Amino acid sequence: MDLATPDGLGTTIPVVVANMTAFAGRRMAETAARRGGLTVLPQEIPLDVSAENLRHQKSRHPVYETAITLGPTETVGAALNLIHKRAHGVPVVVDDDRRHIGIFAERDAAGFDRFTQLKNVMKGDLVLVNARPGLEEIFELLRRT
Repeated sequence: MDLATPDGLGTTIPVVVANMTAFAGRRMAETAARRGGLTVLPQEIPLDVSAENLRHQKSRHPVYETAITLGPTETVGAALNLIHKRAHGVPVVVDDDRRHIGIFAERDAAGFDRFTQLKNVMKGDLVLVNARPGLEEIFELLRRT
């Protein structure tokens, strides 16, 4: 039986994340699932919370990581606390309607204190693409911009 993930980045042996609250959270479950692993949710988590976690996992893309999103009035400190929770290291700043309005990278914090709001330091000049067409189309769009 071949357990390799479609993107070729996952493991070919079974991986199971322990049912410990410190390890088996929503982000770990998402990452393990993307790599072909299983996560055993802690038994002390209420059933409705576990059900919501499962709904969340099933709605995620099987290859692309779910972005961390923050509002424009969140602080640089809040962003810096979350920035290393994803491999891409760039939270997306969204408005009240969940539309992308900017991104924040760690280097954007230089010269600002941790209480500065993201709307004052984010990069707002975004090129948004739909991931469905394929990488070739995305690379061509980025090349043209």
